[in-house]
Amino acid sequence: MLKKVLLTILILLGVAGLGGCYLWLVGRMECTERAKVVCPEVRIAIKGDGSNLIGKDDILEIIDGGKGIVGMKADSVDLCGIERKLAECGEILESQAYLKADGTVRLDIRHRHAALRLLCANGVFYSDPTGYLFPLRNPADVPVVTGRIPLQLGSRFQGRPRSQAEAQWLKGLLALGSYIEEHDFWHRQVAQIDVNPNGDLILYMNSGSEQFILGSAEDLPVKFDKISRYYRSVAPLRGAKPYKTVNLKFRDQIVCK
Repeated sequence: MLKKVLLTILILLGVAGLGGCYLWLVGRMECTERAKVVCPEVRIAIKGDGSNLIGKDDILEIIDGGKGIVGMKADSVDLCGIERKLAECGEILESQAYLKADGTVRLDIRHRHAALRLLCANGVFYSDPTGYLFPLRNPADVPVVTGRIPLQLGSRFQGRPRSQAEAQWLKGLLALGSYIEEHDFWHRQVAQIDVNPNGDLILYMNSGSEQFILGSAEDLPVKFDKISRYYRSVAPLRGAKPYKTVNLKFRDQIVCK
């Protein structure tokens, strides 16, 4: 009886050993075959709001580094390195790089949503809705801000404002940009947001030459309602001679000059 048990154990161990050797050989063969695979192409999928903040050619330029991934042995492609390079690009919110079985490098990209375009002293920047700033690469159809923008930004700055005061100012500006974008009429009508030397926010419209002085980004529904009333009741009385400025800063008043 004991001999039969020992014999059974030896047989099972032998079968297991042979199975292990077979799997090892198959694994070695697969590794050898994979080592011969070269990357035939890089496929890029970009997800976002449909704007052209960053394109496939831009991404290829970022990851190429002058070496070229196509034609490289698939097992030599540094996927983590690719993701690190993409993470340094302000327009990109997140990315994932992986290899397909045929050696194709697949990049899944999700870019940020642009909320404002700021023409600063040291360059042109976008802000996403959370207040993250990054340099301009390609234009997007969002409200444009000019003038004395109180943000201290280097020429290639990306990130959040350095001070609480700057962050609060940008938060108010984003609220204004969001209000404009949420209302189709104002999206079509407002051409530019300007910051004058006093810090007042001024709106320029696509039609007419008036400067609408908002002051701060507070009480926006009330102030935009004043603009609507100006167009309905005041502007028609001026005819071909519109006012230069329409001040909306004062409670229950529209001061025109």
